[in-house]
Amino acid sequence: MTRNPLQDLRLSLMNDVLPIGFGLVDRFRRGNGRSAVEDLAKGQAGVQDLGRDGEDAARRMRDLLDRMSPGLGNPVVEVAVEELQDTPGEVAATPQEAGDLELLRHRLLAMRGRLRRLEVQLTSGED
Repeated sequence: MTRNPLQDLRLSLMNDVLPIGFGLVDRFRRGNGRSAVEDLAKGQAGVQDLGRDGEDAARRMRDLLDRMSPGLGNPVVEVAVEELQDTPGEVAATPQEAGDLELLRHRLLAMRGRLRRLEVQLTSGED
């Protein structure tokens, strides 16, 4: 998985900057502009307070953006998934563990298949 600087910036804006901005706007709207400026002057702790104040409004905005275009407000974070192969030293200690591992492996393979089908459906719907 390669890092995408634009996606990283977008994630930071949506998760970090947006709540702080909404916190500032809320404080000024309520006539507490002075406390907003004081929080900014406090440094990291004050900025975190503003972020907490604006988190609900930011969540609503991200959800609204997602309704317009899925993934726009709450960006999808890509993950790397690797298929692991058993090595000769990796043997379950009990038959129960071996059965559990086989069941887990079966379910993971089924999930991978469903995810691939979903991905095909989602990408084929793009114009």
